[in-house]
Amino acid sequence: MKKLIRLTVLIIMLSAAAGFARGAYKTLENRSASLPEGVYAQLLSDGKDAECYLGGSGGCIAVFADKGRRKMLRATDIELSALREGDRAMLGRGIPVRDEKALLQLLEDLGS
Repeated sequence: MKKLIRLTVLIIMLSAAAGFARGAYKTLENRSASLPEGVYAQLLSDGKDAECYLGGSGGCIAVFADKGRRKMLRATDIELSALREGDRAMLGRGIPVRDEKALLQLLEDLGS
């Protein structure tokens, strides 16, 4: 009887572990979602109306006044190593940002 109870508990625990693993995998799938389409549209534009640019500095995302990254406006604690390869590549080219609202949205998307 004790063996049957132990076996039942083991099966329940294995089922729960499988459910948690599936849920964790789904959150990873959502994490790999690309940046919003508006970001790609901004990259394709000439960036003349950009208020600032996102790029990398010291292994983290930083906000720059110009595409050439000569003047850093602020640094973030969002690590480049935590991003998808495509997002790192876009940051390497510099992502033009048109206003503060767009900047906050991009940083939220990249940091989550």
